[in-house]
Amino acid sequence: MKQLNRWVYAIVGVIVLLFAGLVYAWSVLSTPIAAEFTGWTKAQLSMTFTIVMILFCIGSLLCGLLSGKLSAKMSVRIGAVLFLLGFFLASRTQSLAMLYIGFGVLCGLSSGLCYNAVMSTMVRWFPDRPGLISGVLLMGFGGGSFISRIIANQNTLQMATGDAASWFMIKKTTLGYAKTDDLGFLGNTFLHKVYLATYICIIIFVVLAICSFFFVAPGADFVAPAGKGGKTAVKAAGHDHKPLEMVKKPTFWLYYVWAIAVSAAGLALISQASGVVWEASADQTASSVATIVGLISVCNALGRVLFGGMYDKYGRKVSMQLVNAL
Repeated sequence: MKQLNRWVYAIVGVIVLLFAGLVYAWSVLSTPIAAEFTGWTKAQLSMTFTIVMILFCIGSLLCGLLSGKLSAKMSVRIGAVLFLLGFFLASRTQSLAMLYIGFGVLCGLSSGLCYNAVMSTMVRWFPDRPGLISGVLLMGFGGGSFISRIIANQNTLQMATGDAASWFMIKKTTLGYAKTDDLGFLGNTFLHKVYLATYICIIIFVVLAICSFFFVAPGADFVAPAGKGGKTAVKAAGHDHKPLEMVKKPTFWLYYVWAIAVSAAGLALISQASGVVWEASADQTASSVATIVGLISVCNALGRVLFGGMYDKYGRKVSMQLVNAL
């Protein structure tokens, strides 16, 4: 395939991560499920997102370990199939086990595969701006839940920041969690009572399958475009350690603990955003809650780009310390 402008590949990467980031919509997705299956506790429902994150990490690790045998293009295609199966099963769940397997295992694993494939490929196109391109890509990943809210909310007032992610598993007509006996695949019943998750999983599959054709690694002769003054700015590469060498270094484990801490704080908020807002002030309107949760998604996405650009300009230490302070 002929190599295109590197920003074309970046846009494709953002699109893929935008759909892969739909797993972040769990905080609003869980609300209609809890209303339908009243026998399931909050702890049991929260376990779904825990499984998502565990399988996300496993998927990312597998993609890295198999990078020599499995191309990024193929990883995205496998992810497309897993998303199709995962959302399809989750949309028809009548048991916790089915929800855990569908949304938790399959969607989580798919998200991890796509994430690593995109990041590892696209960063190679931007050796001069590793922080910025990582931030742009991660903006797409973090913005998945926000986009889903915009797409599906029926209330015009809430269209800008509404909680529409619950449409993953609800009927278009009633905004209530559709039961199995409401499902119809023949005649006029299809358009009105089929789970929207069916549409979602098909759309995700088609988009990821098409985008996979654009995953092309830069050739050996690729040189980043010259910056100001006609010079090609490329960050000095660190020493490349093998995995066993890396795990013996204190630096690795210090960063590992730091990454877990900041990720845990962010994911705890993202996964429980709607519940946190409701419990903080139960007399709020649905539109107010939607706006607050929407702002979390927006700022989550923007922060990734801002700190990515900061890393390129001011370096790792300044960027990390500002994250700690915030």
